[in-house]
Amino acid sequence: MDQERAPFGLRMSEALKQKVREFAEKNGRSLNREIIYRLEQAYKAEAALHNE
Repeated sequence: MDQERAPFGLRMSEALKQKVREFAEKNGRSLNREIIYRLEQAYKAEAALHNE
């Protein structure tokens, strides 16, 4: 990812944070990178659904 990154505070339940952390570890990513990856995938799927 070559784009400049701006800090962004994010609040989530401890249960969700733990779930994301588990997937991040499984996928060899940091918690932050896992969140970014999942958001990017969700938007790609949404765009594909709407043929954008």
